[in-house]
Amino acid sequence: MAIDDSCRTPDGSRVDRRRFLKATAATAAMSPWRSALPIMAGPFDDNDYLRLIPEDKRLRPDWVRSLFERGRKEVYSDPTALGHIGMPIGGLFAGTVYLGGDGRLWLWDIFNRDQEGIAPRMVEYKGEQVTTRNGANYIEPAKPVSPFQQGFGLRVGNRQIPFSLDGFRTVTFQGEYPRAIIRYEDAEAPVTAQLEAFSPFVPLSVEESSLPATVLQFTVRNTGSETLDVQVYGHLQNPVCLDTHGRVSGRLHNRIVRQEGFTALVCSAEPVEEDQGVIRPDILFEDFEKDRYEGWTVTGSAFGKGPIRMTDIPDYQGDVQGAGRRVVNSHAAAPGDSVGEKDGHTGTLTSPDFTIQRKYITFLIGGGAHEGRTCVNLLVDGKIVASLTGRNNNRMERTLFDVRGHEGRTAQLQIVDDYGQGWGNIGVDHIVFTDRKPDPAKLE
Repeated sequence: MAIDDSCRTPDGSRVDRRRFLKATAATAAMSPWRSALPIMAGPFDDNDYLRLIPEDKRLRPDWVRSLFERGRKEVYSDPTALGHIGMPIGGLFAGTVYLGGDGRLWLWDIFNRDQEGIAPRMVEYKGEQVTTRNGANYIEPAKPVSPFQQGFGLRVGNRQIPFSLDGFRTVTFQGEYPRAIIRYEDAEAPVTAQLEAFSPFVPLSVEESSLPATVLQFTVRNTGSETLDVQVYGHLQNPVCLDTHGRVSGRLHNRIVRQEGFTALVCSAEPVEEDQGVIRPDILFEDFEKDRYEGWTVTGSAFGKGPIRMTDIPDYQGDVQGAGRRVVNSHAAAPGDSVGEKDGHTGTLTSPDFTIQRKYITFLIGGGAHEGRTCVNLLVDGKIVASLTGRNNNRMERTLFDVRGHEGRTAQLQIVDDYGQGWGNIGVDHIVFTDRKPDPAKLE
């Protein structure tokens, strides 16, 4: 049926749409000039507005008085509440560092990772999958974790007490952003301690308030009558090249710098030149191009019946960049209709025994960055001697185990998915024994 979209004049003649729009646009453009009438119907006086917004809003007097009363400091002491605290304290322009409820620093998002949010993941809420940008970390708050070992503690005589819930039975957190005060007490400890933590902030001073620094000031008080020998200590794993371990050729280096009133630990990485020596032919150990895990020992349900075709991987995982047509992926291969159900499955894949015959074992890896939980382990004579995780990214990257010190020994590879929450999966493909270190980046 044809549709007549034209307009008609009172005498029934037709006016097409284009002519009508031109006429109405011209009329609208001319109307302010053709009329001198004011737009508003006023004039108005104060009483008119008071009819809409009365001066007396009938507020309760006790509530009004409460607005002028001095508030009380909110102090958290419940371990569960302390475990959900993450106060930004890393300063400006250097990533994100959080202060936890018990004084430990966590998150450490300072490594230029290509990720969205502090804990990129998807969580299930009322039957829907919620991404990081849509509130996943509000539905399931991120847990205080650190990608490397770091902390402070107290040394009293021969006893070492970490500044955390592991060291003190009573810990309280008082947040006054950008400052926080944390107090430590324990009936079995002869001292109490207080931590004042902050990032430099000086009102009206951009320079002093823009330092990428975290200040931790500890005060220790002797609660007894005897003199004590007390020291505050700190420890820090060298985190340089944390995400490129095995991909970059270099050597970690730590040095202490001392000046008057100042002591610093400087962590760095230095380039090394390696002699490749004799290059033997590569050995392809496993490409996972079969539909079953032939020769591998399977436990649990995370890895499904066999390597999954990349065309069958859910679209939301993106391109995992496998080497062939099939890959190991403990999310895509796991049973379930939702992200949470699939990530909830756990299991292991363990290779048959083999003899280490080359300098390196290289492979593609992706998935979760949970140390010891979503990883590939190298077992030599039945013991784990090396382990690597994903980087909270489905896209796999080539990495390696340096096995020069284990040539001739019997080994196994174990692919592990033992984490049932966000990023609880691991992806692996194309395992090769080689004497060639794969395109190592150079430290400048």
